[in-house]
Amino acid sequence: MEEELKETKGKLSIVTQKFSQSKKEVNDLKKVNKELLNEVMSLQSNIRQMVPGFSNTGSSFPLFNELLNEVSEFLKCDCQDAFFDLLCPELNLDGVVYFFRKTIEPVLQQIKNYFDPLYATLENAMCLDTVEGPVLNVMKKCYQNNWKKIYSKCFNDTVHKAIMKSIQSTLKLADGVDESINEEITSFVSRLSLICFKMYICDPCLVFDMSIMGQAASSNPTKMDSMDGFIKNGQESIIILPAVYKGAIEKEPVIKPNILPLDYEFP
Repeated sequence: MEEELKETKGKLSIVTQKFSQSKKEVNDLKKVNKELLNEVMSLQSNIRQMVPGFSNTGSSFPLFNELLNEVSEFLKCDCQDAFFDLLCPELNLDGVVYFFRKTIEPVLQQIKNYFDPLYATLENAMCLDTVEGPVLNVMKKCYQNNWKKIYSKCFNDTVHKAIMKSIQSTLKLADGVDESINEEITSFVSRLSLICFKMYICDPCLVFDMSIMGQAASSNPTKMDSMDGFIKNGQESIIILPAVYKGAIEKEPVIKPNILPLDYEFP
């Protein structure tokens, strides 16, 4: 019995060491990936200034491909960090889907509430059925030229904390009283709001397909990404993070949805 216990402890120690090493390798790869993305963005920024036609947006607002990289980076890094650090210790799959849905939805609604009155006024004044085409294109260029000030009017710490409190009223992560956890959620919402705002004023815009969140799916590496990096082809799964589309939800997404297997074992 003592020998078996000793052998089990030895195996457990090896597994722990391998897990620690794997985590370190993942962090190293994330760091390298971030450095490469920064380098690409720097090159794209230089191209913007060198090539006529690229300087059609505000100097500090990202080009379409730059923004696409930002959104992809947010989903791969920020959302995964929130998943492993905040959600894994306390929630099941339904709880994880709820967290991401109830952070994204109110952020999108806040953006809609900010811009809709402007569009309604223009449609009324200009006798239009909808503000689309050249009018909207010109408006988006104006948004991009002054996007930081507009963003700060649309979102502030009060808005971010209100979303956090709404989530915590249901999920109660760390019993809802741990200030450090509440601050982490608020910080995540803040980063999310910035990404969603840029997606909205980009031309063409980038759109989340919120309708698929929480749906069952059979895993397909060509159409989906795994939230934790490990999943078998054809495995029964659940969609955790939405796909991203260019302009409208049609054709193929520019960023694939993130999934987890239905029998996922939380670490």
